[in-house]
Amino acid sequence: MLKLWDYTFAFEHSAAKFVMATPIITPSWLSFYYPLSGQVWISVLACTLTVCFTLVKITRRKVWQTRHGVLSTGSVVMESVGTVLGQGLYGRLSTSRSNHILFGTWLFFGVVVGTAYRSSLIASLTLPRLPPRPETIEELVKAVDRATVPSFAASTKVFFLNSESSAFREFGNLMVVGVDLMDGLNSALKMK
Repeated sequence: MLKLWDYTFAFEHSAAKFVMATPIITPSWLSFYYPLSGQVWISVLACTLTVCFTLVKITRRKVWQTRHGVLSTGSVVMESVGTVLGQGLYGRLSTSRSNHILFGTWLFFGVVVGTAYRSSLIASLTLPRLPPRPETIEELVKAVDRATVPSFAASTKVFFLNSESSAFREFGNLMVVGVDLMDGLNSALKMK
């Protein structure tokens, strides 16, 4: 071999790889929260509170009385929050022109935010958010409960257990030596 090969280049490449099943995603109420970022949710809440506060202050003035009389705070909040949630108007707000401009702007805001949320919700439910894939040995140790290696890789487990790296030793403890290829195929045929 020494006459044929001078050992200045590698003639066999071997790399350690791992394969994991796609994680099972459990349903959660947070699926309704994910389509928009936390900053957007805070902004929508701040805008809703601002509009509710403004409409309550405006409707307290005698000029803004409607045919139903002075609106209660609950009615104003129900009108403004209902528009963001896609509910129809009840027609209890004042019919003055300035009220139309204010509420028209709020309706436009509700349509934009509602459309963005619904389309993002459909996309996030169609393509769910998977947990991040482990890329390092430390992440792999945290992500798995057990690592199965083939029978011919028993020396790999010994190597990991005798390593100076604590992450390698932890991973070596997670390793379980499996059966060889023929035994695995035979048990797969028996167990179907």
